[in-house]
Parts: sequence; C-alpha cells; structure tokens
Amino acid sequence: MRGNGGYAGHSPDDPGSIRASERAVADGFVPVYTNTGHDRNAEPLGTFAFDDRRKEIDNSFRAVRLTIQDRVDRS
Repeated sequence: MRGNGGYAGHSPDDPGSIRASERAVADGFVPVYTNTGHDRNAEPLGTFAFDDRRKEIDNSFRAVRLTIQDRVDRS
C-alpha cells in the first residue's frame, strides 16, 4: 500500500504515484493508494484538518482502513 507521509495528500494521478504503482505491478503486487482524505494543493500542510473533525478522522485512521477494506472486497 502506498500512502502519504505527514501532511502529503498527493493525488493518485500524480506521475510519481503512477510510476510507483506500475513498479509494484511489474513486481507482482497489487497496489492500493490513498491521499488520506485531502488534496495538498487545495489544503497545504495541516490546514485540511483545521476545525474539521471528519478530516481529522479520515487522516488519522479511516482513509487507510477503507482503502484496505476496498481492496480486500475486490479480491
């Protein structure tokens, strides 16, 4: 699984994300990705979570759990 460290929030369409996914597939893995519920360009650093409890929860744990669950359900 690929995700973001810290406040990253990159798009899954980011060229670096696409290259990493292609490498994972070439090595026989099934890649999954999350931006943890925010877009770093629209909401840089920690501003995405300022006064937004839903986004705090998404970033803290919900986004990763749902990403993994979605992949398991599709398998």
